[in-house]
Amino acid sequence: MRNSRTAQMMAIIGCLAFVAGMTQMTRTESPPAALDGSSDSLFFVADPANGGAQARDIVDCPPGSLYSQPGTGNNAFASDYRFGQKMYDNFWGVTEPICDIHWWGINYDGSGECTKSPDRFEIVFYNDDGTGAPGTVACGPYIVTPTKVNAGILGTFTLYYYSTMLTPCCSLASGWVSITGLDDGQDCYFYWVSSLVGDGMCWKEQPIGGARTYWSDDLSFCLTGHCIPPGDDCWSTECGDTYADFSAHPIPVGFFGPGSDPFDGRIDLGGGGGMVDTIVQRKGWMCFPEPLPSNASVEVELVALDLVGCAPITVTYGGASPEQWDVQVGLSGAQDPGTMNATKTHANGGYFDSQFFVQPLYTFTLTVPPNTVRVFDPAAYGILPISISTRADAYWSTREDYEYCTTDGFLGGYATLPDKEECCPVTCHDSYGEGHLHCAKPPECPECPECEALPDKTACKRVICPDPIEKCKPVRIMTPPPMPAPRGEGDPLPEGGIDNIVGTAGVIYVEAMPDNVYFPGLHETWYFEIQEGPPNETVVERGDPVCDPLCTIEMEMTSMSLVAYDGVFNMSISLNPDATMPSEGHADEDELPSGDFPVDSFFDVYVQVEIPEIPTPILHNEVPIPLEAFGIVELPPSGEEYQVPPGWEGVQLYDGVVPTGLWIRWVTHRLPPWWQIVECECQEPDENHVEHDAVAGLIWCAGVCPAGYLPVLYSQVSADLSVEYWCQCDCACGDIDHSGGSVDLSDFATFAICYGMSGAIPGCDMEAFTCSDLDGSGTVTLGDFATFATWYGLVSSKTVPNCSQP
Repeated sequence: MRNSRTAQMMAIIGCLAFVAGMTQMTRTESPPAALDGSSDSLFFVADPANGGAQARDIVDCPPGSLYSQPGTGNNAFASDYRFGQKMYDNFWGVTEPICDIHWWGINYDGSGECTKSPDRFEIVFYNDDGTGAPGTVACGPYIVTPTKVNAGILGTFTLYYYSTMLTPCCSLASGWVSITGLDDGQDCYFYWVSSLVGDGMCWKEQPIGGARTYWSDDLSFCLTGHCIPPGDDCWSTECGDTYADFSAHPIPVGFFGPGSDPFDGRIDLGGGGGMVDTIVQRKGWMCFPEPLPSNASVEVELVALDLVGCAPITVTYGGASPEQWDVQVGLSGAQDPGTMNATKTHANGGYFDSQFFVQPLYTFTLTVPPNTVRVFDPAAYGILPISISTRADAYWSTREDYEYCTTDGFLGGYATLPDKEECCPVTCHDSYGEGHLHCAKPPECPECPECEALPDKTACKRVICPDPIEKCKPVRIMTPPPMPAPRGEGDPLPEGGIDNIVGTAGVIYVEAMPDNVYFPGLHETWYFEIQEGPPNETVVERGDPVCDPLCTIEMEMTSMSLVAYDGVFNMSISLNPDATMPSEGHADEDELPSGDFPVDSFFDVYVQVEIPEIPTPILHNEVPIPLEAFGIVELPPSGEEYQVPPGWEGVQLYDGVVPTGLWIRWVTHRLPPWWQIVECECQEPDENHVEHDAVAGLIWCAGVCPAGYLPVLYSQVSADLSVEYWCQCDCACGDIDHSGGSVDLSDFATFAICYGMSGAIPGCDMEAFTCSDLDGSGTVTLGDFATFATWYGLVSSKTVPNCSQP
């Protein structure tokens, strides 16, 4: 049975709560006297006649929380060092390490609302003392400055939702937690809001360090983990890239039999017959605190290996009498541990790199009777374990329905593409010069899709190439038909209709001001690029032109589905569904002195953007974004770029009715690109390849060429007017003026000036010059000048020079 609060307490509460004839909550005992003229606890009752005292926007714990007592209660208890009171609450049934904690509270100075800045806390986890009270410290203290978000209204107070990471994570299945505001010299106290969920049990310590009083209430907090337990990663190896090279450590003379030659060749390897031939064990927890991306490391060990030779090896005796031996590779005892470093970049996974040690055991079997067996253990010959490391970042996924090994939320080698398609690129480990390579992927895993153009030719398909550092590059690009001639007098504008525009490009700049609610104190600008692949569609309704005599067309964007990415954050862009904020525009015909009649187009756009990596991901603008394009010569427009006007100050993004301090400062939105991709292929970034910028309409060669060579862009126009582009590494020898690969009279003149009669003069490009030893004498002399003259005179021009002597 709970007793009523004292009249003194109700007087204090009267100015803090809306009371409307409701039955008031009671407690098991009266609270102690107020400290410093304020109350040690506050109580709120909703009053529908006054709009409600509980207009709360954030009350739920994050999905997947390990323990949940959401901020749904009507009480708030002082838990602040300056106030002199500390609160404790208990939890149980936690199955993973605790890496984040979230809680709700208000700020009160004894007479009304105040603002704590900075707002710092001490968080401590305790073991239970065996009597249902906090005992010894289990984790902490953690001194934190949490993320603090406006979560709505409680009574007349601003309700805050706090979140922070805990480093290191705390492994405690059950116990107690205290959250206490630190004394930073502010007479503004943290009050911990209660929860309607729990066991009706908490403790109050007053003064701090003094006696504790049992209190029949629950406090609001959520414990989250984002952890992956220890487990096994299983791999399947196909014959192809995996091999062991014995050139550095040959199998010794006489190993296979008296007089056998040393074996220093390469053995190509594959799986030993089962679906799983390699198992790497993760020996600890990996925890990925929010926000993403976040990192975790864990000790790993190779615990199983079963590979076979793709073909028998040949063993000789004195260079003759060849024998064929089958090969099987296992492990020579327990292996030394290594390390895996994983990064979680999105809800479904991320990438990892790992290094582990392999002490192999080779079993050789003669292919013909008597099928002699020889076992080669490198450790017995003093050969150290091989350090095997990932060649590049490999992918992992949180896929749960995998039938091999443990389904623990981590699947190494499985990739989740942006469109949620899942596949397995080959993951390779090598020994960096030791001559060992192991490439594998999870067994029975779907192949990644081919790198190819989308059906609308606007972009390469978003795929995962075999090596994660490779990218899908355009290698053949089609130019569109020539732009139509400017509209002249009498050229009709089209009737009204619906334009479905796909494959647009553009950029969105988002600026975080220091007072923003998601990244407090941070001032940074993010550059989001609109992805040209799907989902990418904008629908515009055009009305019929109204002419008197110049024409105007009313337009409205009725649908938009775009995605953008800045390298870390993702953004989805759609139109605001609020009917009071239509994204309307118009197109106005303009008469130029030349007699042309282009069209100028304008839109006021209201968008809804979703950024999953922030606490409240769906935001919107209250002031329209003005987009404009001038000089359009055809409708619907093609290749035009809409952008905000110069000097535009931007629009702030809102979370509901709350300004966030995040601003959109610049927008460009280019309609279907000038360049259409015909072919795509996976290429390494350093390989010489074609690059293009659909927005700027530029095309060039990217990557590098070997020393002495230059990248040269070539093109060829086909019968269908498409232009095929390719890049070639051409020899720079003789191309002294760097004209792009062709040797002509300009190089002849540059050679003459640069060399002169007394050797190279200062300022000459020595790299191109010194490789011009055309006569092979070893140095650049007048003899090369004569050879150059003969070369040019006989050949006229060498459009594809090479580094060989002419």
